[in-house]
Amino acid sequence: MRLVPPALVLALVMGASQAQSTPRAARLVYSRTPGAAACPDEAALVQAVVARVGQDVFLRAAATTVVVRFSKNSDAFVAKVQLIDEDGVRGERVLRAETCDV
Repeated sequence: MRLVPPALVLALVMGASQAQSTPRAARLVYSRTPGAAACPDEAALVQAVVARVGQDVFLRAAATTVVVRFSKNSDAFVAKVQLIDEDGVRGERVLRAETCDV
């Protein structure tokens, strides 16, 4: 199982409540705790999403933000993915896996 499938990031960018044929742009806020150094860095995550979508959907000036945070607890890697817009948090997923990859 992939910890943060690019399709999940894409679904959040497109909006959970709105089906769209082309993804909206979003600003990416990425973090990885020291215990999660085995997880992909920001560039690898962006590359995986671009490979899946066929275009870069991340823009610094976008009104919508996707927050991805990798961490490690005692028994699993954890990825928290949030979609935030001007109205606040619009969607959130917390995923756990024994290995950390995209």
